[in-house]
Amino acid sequence: MLGITKSKPQPVDPPEVREALDASSGALRSYVVQVVAFADAGGAQEAKTAEALLEPLAAWGMSGSAMEEQPAVPVVPTA
Repeated sequence: MLGITKSKPQPVDPPEVREALDASSGALRSYVVQVVAFADAGGAQEAKTAEALLEPLAAWGMSGSAMEEQPAVPVVPTA
């Protein structure tokens, strides 16, 4: 059946995600500010803790298609 005689289904309204995206971005920004303030107020141990807390965000920001892909290192077979 080709479906020529049937009308096309009406497009569904796109989901509203802007509000949720803005809320999550704001929460993430607040988290980073609090961690940095914690590190600034403390000593070396607090700085290490802050670095550990922010490391997943740094790794997440560096991954993805926006980053330049590094060329693969050729593997030389051993006989």
